[in-house]
Amino acid sequence: MKRDRIGIGWLIFLGALVLRTGWVLYRWKQTGPAFEFDDEQLHWQLATNLVQKGALVADDGRLAARMPAYPLFLALFAGLGDIGRLVARLAQALLGAFAALVGFRLARSALGPRAALVAGVLLAIDPFAIFFSQLLLTEVLFTFLAVAATACFWRLITRENTLSLAALVGAAVFGALALLTRPSSAGWIILLWLILRVVKPTNRYTLAQLVTCALTLALLLLPWGMRNKAVLGSH
Repeated sequence: MKRDRIGIGWLIFLGALVLRTGWVLYRWKQTGPAFEFDDEQLHWQLATNLVQKGALVADDGRLAARMPAYPLFLALFAGLGDIGRLVARLAQALLGAFAALVGFRLARSALGPRAALVAGVLLAIDPFAIFFSQLLLTEVLFTFLAVAATACFWRLITRENTLSLAALVGAAVFGALALLTRPSSAGWIILLWLILRVVKPTNRYTLAQLVTCALTLALLLLPWGMRNKAVLGSH
């Protein structure tokens, strides 16, 4: 039975990937490397200038136009030129498919196999998720990070008096990267910490887990803050 459920999860992943990849290729055939929104162009400028000039700066000179995580993600593809925009969108299709798989497994753990099937299918066919997969905006990356962080925190919450190192690292890193993608997620990250503290106040690992998450967040934010202080003269 467990093997069947795992198989269903990968079928959901495959379906989500086919839908997103199909949409990306369809839109590429229609518009090529053109951008639909100004924010897409800004993100690509930041990534391209980082690759070509070694500086995370917009073409108009703005030095902190956006948080760094998404431009750093796009920088993996910016050196490829226009075709890099297609590869970045295909990578987002893959991330979106993994978000559906992780969401399915999270729902299976929290609510059971039937609810997981419904959740997984809805995540796979979500028209907004499919639509955003071909836009160079933060939605796809942030969704993946948010779902992955939530799944890791759920694992920390549901384990009794044992320490899952993988779940702890995932909760700490995915949460911090989510904040470095969208600073508005700070309240949600703190809420996850509070839920862990409230649900497991006497667990001997809880305090260490919360400290690890907080330190990881601080360590990953520190280079960005120091860089901004250096180039902008402010915190």
